[in-house]
Amino acid sequence: SDIARRSAQYAQVLARAGLRPGDRVLVQLPRIAQWHVAMTACTKLGLVPVPCIGMLTAHDVQYRIDHCEAAAVITTQSHAGKYQPAAPGRCHSLRVRACVQTDDGATVPDGWLALDVEADREATDFACVDTPVESPAILFYTSGSTGLPKGVTHSARALWAWRLSAACWQGIGPGDLNWCTADTGWSKSGTGVLFAPWGVGAAVMFHDGDFNAQRRLQRSEE
Repeated sequence: SDIARRSAQYAQVLARAGLRPGDRVLVQLPRIAQWHVAMTACTKLGLVPVPCIGMLTAHDVQYRIDHCEAAAVITTQSHAGKYQPAAPGRCHSLRVRACVQTDDGATVPDGWLALDVEADREATDFACVDTPVESPAILFYTSGSTGLPKGVTHSARALWAWRLSAACWQGIGPGDLNWCTADTGWSKSGTGVLFAPWGVGAAVMFHDGDFNAQRRLQRSEE
């Protein structure tokens, strides 16, 4: 219910900023709860989120902006410097830049929306857009190990079908707790952290921290 309310507020902020169904939105967030909220808000509004891994450089995000003609970005203050306005004489598709609130105390750069601050002013309900099953719903980029990264678009029916990976592959369901450690920019987060486990009623664990094999095994037992 917290996610439902907060994502409704995010969705209304994005709608007021001028985003419309079908717009591509880069989402570069670490393993924090706002990632779930932002992704859910995008789907409620009919936007097409483009999850991005944290290690992407300014050049990497610029390539994605140009390639998918992204209209917006949702990220943290620490990544905001990667999304500078286009150089003079160059077209830039980004219309909305939004930062989520983090605990590092950094201020939101000029020209950016303080997403959490703006969301606090919005109502906690939202009439979801009815996205047709064959319409684009999410866009992942490949790793680019054999050339430039390729954009892979999934239609709305894919988000629903991913629940089968949770039920038939991971073997999870209501009452289970699933911990997928993949970076939020990889498709594995779609199937292991968000749409698949929630689609079968399983809870998820999220941990934003450096990789330490021993500590992760300990945490999984806690």
